[in-house]
Amino acid sequence: MPNILDDIIASVVENKIPPNRTPKTNIKSEVKEESKDGQRFIPHDCSKLYSDIPHSWICDKHILWFKDHKNSSNWKLFKECWKQGKPVIVSGMHKKINVNLLKAESISLDFGDHQADLLNCRDSITTNGNVKEFWDGFEDITRRQKIKNGETVVLKLKDWPSGDDFKTMMPARYEDLLKSLPLPEYCNTEGKFNLASHLPGFFVRPDL
Repeated sequence: MPNILDDIIASVVENKIPPNRTPKTNIKSEVKEESKDGQRFIPHDCSKLYSDIPHSWICDKHILWFKDHKNSSNWKLFKECWKQGKPVIVSGMHKKINVNLLKAESISLDFGDHQADLLNCRDSITTNGNVKEFWDGFEDITRRQKIKNGETVVLKLKDWPSGDDFKTMMPARYEDLLKSLPLPEYCNTEGKFNLASHLPGFFVRPDL
């Protein structure tokens, strides 16, 4: 982005233009050119620089696709992509996570007796009850409550578990989720490029 104030001052000094007259600066063309240069740099130049990283560009080269989630150098190419604000897809992450820990049946079995706020999405009424009621009907509609006219109740589990409770209440699930996140240099709570990991202790950090 050009520094408009500097342009105005330079024009006044060099061309003796009265201060109340603003020189015409083609901001749109300069911004457009910068954006175009950025898009041209990422797909072509970076792919050559990081040819050892299995990847490709999809959707007209707007989305970067990492094909090997285990490659320890993924973060290097991601860093270049991150600068441009482009989305990224990482394949194979489902192979790392223990899906059994996240099944509704498993959560209901381990934490069904916990109390939480349940929002009825049909009438917006919130009641307090066991989370088992929510998880038992999460995948099985036949196990959901019905109201007087026979309609099935649609529940929303509000803020459970909240904040640090996820880590303390479900340590196994918390650790399994963390190790399953892509690009640990950025996504891990202690990742070297995760800004939250460098915040002083008195800052409120993200839940994860």
